This record gives sequence, C-alpha cells and structure tokens, in this order.
Amino acid sequence: MSELSPLRELMTTASQWPIIVNGSGEALYRLYQERIGEIGPPDFRNNIAVQRGIHDEPFILNWLERDHPITERGAFLKHPTLPSISCTLDGYRAHDDAVIEAKCQSAFRRIEDILAYYTPQVLCQMRCRGAARGILAVLQDDLTELEVVIDEAYEREVFARVAAFQLCVQTFTPPMKLPELIPPELWKTIDLATVTPRPNWATDMQMNLRMWSDTKDAVRMHQAAKDSIKTMLPNDVGTLTWGEMSVKRSRNNAITIRERDR
Repeated sequence: MSELSPLRELMTTASQWPIIVNGSGEALYRLYQERIGEIGPPDFRNNIAVQRGIHDEPFILNWLERDHPITERGAFLKHPTLPSISCTLDGYRAHDDAVIEAKCQSAFRRIEDILAYYTPQVLCQMRCRGAARGILAVLQDDLTELEVVIDEAYEREVFARVAAFQLCVQTFTPPMKLPELIPPELWKTIDLATVTPRPNWATDMQMNLRMWSDTKDAVRMHQAAKDSIKTMLPNDVGTLTWGEMSVKRSRNNAITIRERDR
C-alpha cells in the first residue's frame, strides 16, 4: 500500500465517503479520531481482505480492459471547486466517460448493499474527474459492472454529510451517525413492455407474472376452503377421511389437512 502524501492526508478523500455517509457509528468515530490526529491510521499489512483487494484490483481492471482501455490508474485528483475534497482513481474509461472503482467482495454480501455503501465513493470520483458516469466493478463469484446513478436530492445529501463531517474535524466535535442513505438506483422503475435494452430475465419474469395472475383466484379459493373445513370440523372429531384426503386434529387442537400421495 502506497504512502499517503501530506496533501492527501489533509483532505477528505473518496475512500472516506462511504464511512461518512453510511458507515457504522464505530467506524465513523474512528475516522474522526484519525482525522484529528487522536489515533493513527489502521495498519492493513496483515489484513487479508484488504491485501486481497489490492491484489485483485489490477486483475479486475485488466479484465474490463479487454473491451476498452482503462487509463489514469492510481491518478490523484482534487475537486475542481472544493479544495478539501480529493480522490484516487482506480481507473478511467474514456469510451463511456466513466470512472471505474474495483471492489473484491464476499460472495455472501448482497449486491444492493454493496452498491448502497460504495455509491458515495464513486460519486466523489465522478465529480473530481468530471466524468459523466461511475461504474462499480464488483468481483464476487463473478465480475459484475454496476452503474451508479445519482439524482439531485441524493447528491445534495451526500455532500451535506461530508461537509458536516469536515466541520466536526475542524471544530473537534465528534460526529453523529445518521440513517443509511439509499441511492436512487435501487428504486428504479422498469416497464417490461417498453424497456430497452431488454433484461435477460425479462421473459422468465413475464412468465411468472402471468402464472401469478392466472392462479391468484385459485389460491384465494383454496385458502377459503381450508378455513371453512377447519371451522366446520366438529369439536369431537379427531380424524376425518374422504377418499385420498384426511383432516386431523392434534392434541393442541391444531387442524391439518392432507392428501395422500398416489
């Protein structure tokens, strides 16, 4: 891991933004302690997850570069108008004017959680670079490109939280943990009749939606019949049979309806 320049140490960097915006209270307070000089930065030399990420980052970028060149790897950039904001790019892809942020994540971590946590970091990189797009390249079992979509309200709140944290550092005031901020992309609306390009899961989704529509009345009738059977069963009957079907009352008065396997 490269040493930080004195200039970078004085700034709020893109890598700090996920902690500031959506980190735990403990992580946020630790970052505050680091920034005011109360404690030193963490030593990641023996952290296998961090070291794996450092090892895998070039592989992720090289893999994506098979289609289009990725340049400006490791470039240190300052925000054009906010002197206290900076970032270090993983890479930049001129083909679609996108900053690329590579992440190696556990296969058990939900992609929605990864996107929600790291979107502030990519937003910072986009604004420092002046890029139109931001991409999270996430390596789990497979490599997935996630486009970060920002709306005005989300960006305004992110910058407000970063500014508030900077003020805490300047005034030696411990920061307060705020509710999680969810990027708008997680709530996008898709019309399967008109969406372009068409998602690869669209056909299966339409089939299941049609099946749900075709069977919803039968489900309601099934539940209504089940409720009626339980209500109608006399209190002194423990077992009722009819053909392949049976209704049984347990000792705790629970009623079970079954159909024997044929």
